[in-house]
Amino acid sequence: MCRVTYLIPLPGTTEEPGRPRTVSAASVLLFVCAAIMLLEAVSIGYQMATFDALADRAARATGTAASELASEKSAQHVGGGVGITLVVLIAAALVLLGVLVRRRSQPARVFAAIACVGLLLCCSATIALNYVPFQSDALEQEVGQLQSASQPAWVSVVDTVQFVLYPLLLTVFVLLLVPASNRWYRRYLQVPDLPGYGWPPATGLSD
Repeated sequence: MCRVTYLIPLPGTTEEPGRPRTVSAASVLLFVCAAIMLLEAVSIGYQMATFDALADRAARATGTAASELASEKSAQHVGGGVGITLVVLIAAALVLLGVLVRRRSQPARVFAAIACVGLLLCCSATIALNYVPFQSDALEQEVGQLQSASQPAWVSVVDTVQFVLYPLLLTVFVLLLVPASNRWYRRYLQVPDLPGYGWPPATGLSD
């Protein structure tokens, strides 16, 4: 059954207000965050594509057994595949939220705010883990050195751009909660269509 959602004005309102700049800016920033996430997926893909050759060189330099080399390659490919999948899904979710907040979806606004906080916490935890000392074997250390030596400049740029996510996500969170955004989302009530009733009439929303 097709369901239609109507927007009816709250008491005391007579006309539909235009979308505030705060919501438009938040939507655009969500798209920018999604683009940055996709750049990270490309970076992970590049590292996966070049890992096997670097691992072979590292194995020859360290005398690593073939079974250990195969295990290391398998772990890296599985981890990279999972990482790319998660990053792409997050980017797609950010794009979807960016579209829906422009259409005055209150649930999307709430989910977008929660997503910003969640991503900020996850990114902060990931960076913190990078500074935790982990014991690595000779193969991992050699691979790391080869990756640093052969890494193209654009990968370093992408890694640096990732830090821009922090102020962007924080800005989106604030923009969605400022008074101007609150008034725009709360001025109209969303009422689901009831079968057999022709009221209230549907009102079009400009995108």
